[in-house]
Amino acid sequence: MKPNRSGLNQRFLNLSTITDQAARDRIESDQIDVLIDLSGHTAHNRLGIFARRAAPIQAHYLGYMGSTGLTEMDYWIGDASLTPAETNHHYSETIWQLPDIWISYHGRPDAPISEWATSDNGDICLGSFNNLSKITAATINLWARVLLALPRANLLLKTRELADPNNRQRILGSLSALGIQPDRIELMDSSITPEWHEHMAYYDRLDIALDPVGGMGGGTTTCDALWMGVPVITLRGDRMASLMTTSMLNALGMPGWIAQTEDEYIDKVVALANDVELRRKLRSSQRLRMENSALCNAAQLAKNLEVAYFEMFSLWQDKKPSA
Repeated sequence: MKPNRSGLNQRFLNLSTITDQAARDRIESDQIDVLIDLSGHTAHNRLGIFARRAAPIQAHYLGYMGSTGLTEMDYWIGDASLTPAETNHHYSETIWQLPDIWISYHGRPDAPISEWATSDNGDICLGSFNNLSKITAATINLWARVLLALPRANLLLKTRELADPNNRQRILGSLSALGIQPDRIELMDSSITPEWHEHMAYYDRLDIALDPVGGMGGGTTTCDALWMGVPVITLRGDRMASLMTTSMLNALGMPGWIAQTEDEYIDKVVALANDVELRRKLRSSQRLRMENSALCNAAQLAKNLEVAYFEMFSLWQDKKPSA
């Protein structure tokens, strides 16, 4: 079955004020063929509607880091890098792999143009602007090893949670216990960049962005860094939450920034730190590369999703008992 928009009835209906059962009945009466959940187990979700089987095909997409666990949720929509076959056992749903990538980043054209320049004394600034909850003990341990391998490097972290003195002391204490002196660490909270343009321009402080490990990796933060020309090094994880940057880098055509081991992660950071000319070229060319990549191709993503929904419906029709 090929997509055909001519017969589609497009409208918005607010179901937030009615019960799950009433919503389920309304969806069935409207003869919805494919119902998509965008919340998973996050606040204000309506998984109760899906548990009551409101539509012939039900799928989760985009809004949650794991399986819904619902027997009535048929598919979990990902891509080959985000949800590789070896992670299928993490999900009660059948994984549906989109071609290219499962998301699209809107790179705003009004973002500041990078004014980054190399340090005159050869110092390197490594860093991350991810939420502090992503900075796991495994991340601290790995980043300490990176800093030990690069004696001229400093670490810059910027996130709103670092306004709390207890959080600052915890990070400094953890790194100090691993041999990294506090004068090599710069901790900033979000108040230093109250406006979006200021936040994006602050990426000029970074020479290389480090993706967190051992839990949840970067999402929008990864894309923002890339949009500002900052190379991002990631460690390929073993589940969706730690494979997001891997998926993004593959879609960007930069698989060389994906490490398979912690030692390789360190080696890749060191190699980039020593390749000043490559990093200089990236600042002026990476945004255009992103614009022309699957990572920023929202129109193609929409087409891929549309095809997926029609294919799901076609499979259901093929399995449907004859009347």
